[in-house]
Amino acid sequence: MVLTDPAGFENANILNVTGQIMLTQKIVGQTNIFDMNTLPNGVYYLQLTGKSSITKKIIKF
Repeated sequence: MVLTDPAGFENANILNVTGQIMLTQKIVGQTNIFDMNTLPNGVYYLQLTGKSSITKKIIKF
């Protein structure tokens, strides 16, 4: 997964449906790549935090 233009966010977490953090990464620069190849297919949530926060649902298949 590629995250572009993450203005205002400092950290990113990938959580599973139970809220367990599966991946965590510090946001650096304008483009950030998350290697989700080790995760099984399913529903996950991308949680971005920093000056503000947002959570988005993502589906890996």
